Amino acid sequence: MNRAATFTGRLTAAALAAFLGLTGLFALTAAPASAAPQVSVSGQPPADGPGELQLSGSGFQSVEGGFGGIYVLFGWVSDPQGGSWRPSQNGVTGRDYRYQYDDETNPEGYQLFVTFPGSSTASAANGGELSADGTWSGTLKTQGAVFDTFDRQGNRETLDCTQVQCGIITIGAHGVKNANNESFTPVDFSGAGEAGAAGDDGGNADEGEAAAGDQASEEPAEEAPAAAAVPETAAPVAAPLIDPTSLAEGTRMFTLLLVLLAVAVVLGLSIIGLSFGIGGYLAAKSLLLGVSPEALERERGKRERRAIKAREKRKRKTDAVRRREELRTVRAQAKNSSQLARGEMEQLPPAAESYDEIVRFFENDPNTPPAEPAYPAPGSGAGQGPGIDPEAPTTVQPAVSGRRETGEPATAVVGSVPADPDSSRGDQRGPRKETP
Repeated sequence: MNRAATFTGRLTAAALAAFLGLTGLFALTAAPASAAPQVSVSGQPPADGPGELQLSGSGFQSVEGGFGGIYVLFGWVSDPQGGSWRPSQNGVTGRDYRYQYDDETNPEGYQLFVTFPGSSTASAANGGELSADGTWSGTLKTQGAVFDTFDRQGNRETLDCTQVQCGIITIGAHGVKNANNESFTPVDFSGAGEAGAAGDDGGNADEGEAAAGDQASEEPAEEAPAAAAVPETAAPVAAPLIDPTSLAEGTRMFTLLLVLLAVAVVLGLSIIGLSFGIGGYLAAKSLLLGVSPEALERERGKRERRAIKAREKRKRKTDAVRRREELRTVRAQAKNSSQLARGEMEQLPPAAESYDEIVRFFENDPNTPPAEPAYPAPGSGAGQGPGIDPEAPTTVQPAVSGRRETGEPATAVVGSVPADPDSSRGDQRGPRKETP
């Protein structure tokens, strides 16, 4: 079955190619020339300045949809009676024929371009269109009897039509060689009336044109065989109104623009496809690769778990940073508080002398009377106050001192002393000390 399909495909392709070839051949089939090409000239060109000639042609070969057309020029040919000057016979511009120059970018009418009907270059035609019966008409300007010409290398040469025979030249346009459209019709600057006759193609002029004073040659010449239009790689310098090289460059640019447009369309579609998001991507992946719904669910679960882990990791990092900032703040506050307290302490007045130092000062003063004992002798009864019970038992308390204990024997305190909750103060003076 595969072989049958392959054979059918090949057969279809061959049939399509044959059909396209026949269609192209039919499209390029030219209408045969009814007679030898002839150009009739009305008007007398002045020899000392610009002028105009009314031209009409007949017997030319019209190619429906063909490339190019006919160039109508005014100039000189090296062999007007023969045919060696013709491009179809390897004639070369500047050597075998010369003509007056016209600016391609801003033509002034010194050259005419008669286009084929339906040609792709018809927009550049300034001489009208070649009808299906091979006729055309137009107005050609002349620069005078003396003008400059150029060869293919751009070398300038002055042509004097008072010294050589000049006339109307017709050749294939845009580098296309076609012997059926090549002719030369002499034009005499010193003659009067209508100058027109058959060209050097070998055809004889009719009797009416001969009676009007036509001085063209009537000798028959061997007519060149009709040849198919053959493109030429290089066009004559300053002859074509549209350079084939420029046309090819334009075609390449147009092709490049089409390619760039296709690339832009593909990129646009790709961007639109990606804009649907991961869901659309997974759906397309499932359609193209045959991924099961279970696999899609697993993939979605993995993505969700990764997202949760990422959020938790970010949260842990944020909490750690927050704790560090809080600890740094607490430390800074504590440092500031300690510095503030130290400053306040430095601003306090000096402390007063201790109580022991004051007592020792007065004890050492000879003018100070001796101090009475703080507690009277036992049994004297003196110094009993309302808060002392004479019948209370005598208590012995260890001496309280702010000094550190040493190896000396302990001393006892004799006397009745009420319990004093503040007796632990280091600066309180106790009862007299007696040695046991």
